[in-house]
Amino acid sequence: MNEVGEFFTELIINKSLDIETLPLAGFDFLQNYFITVNEKLKNLIKLEKKKVASVINTTAGVTWNSYYVSSSPIVESKDDDEPNFNVLVNPINLEKSELIWMFVLRSND
Repeated sequence: MNEVGEFFTELIINKSLDIETLPLAGFDFLQNYFITVNEKLKNLIKLEKKKVASVINTTAGVTWNSYYVSSSPIVESKDDDEPNFNVLVNPINLEKSELIWMFVLRSND
């Protein structure tokens, strides 16, 4: 992954690869490359999502809900498929952050 990621990073930085025409699969690859590089360097960690469960309780005719965080991870739904991260360094120190800025500055959407 590193060699391919470096190759595409250089193409983008040198403006040899047009970000505006980059397919979604290309963007997803570069996003995963950015995350993988920073996870290996311990710059960020992926957070495990927890699901909040609800129990309906009834005592002496009174009903209420109680909530708790389940210890089993959430099965991600299509509405919430983006992972959450804890950034452990100053964001300016994330590796390959110039790649993200290239997307921000050059893309239309």
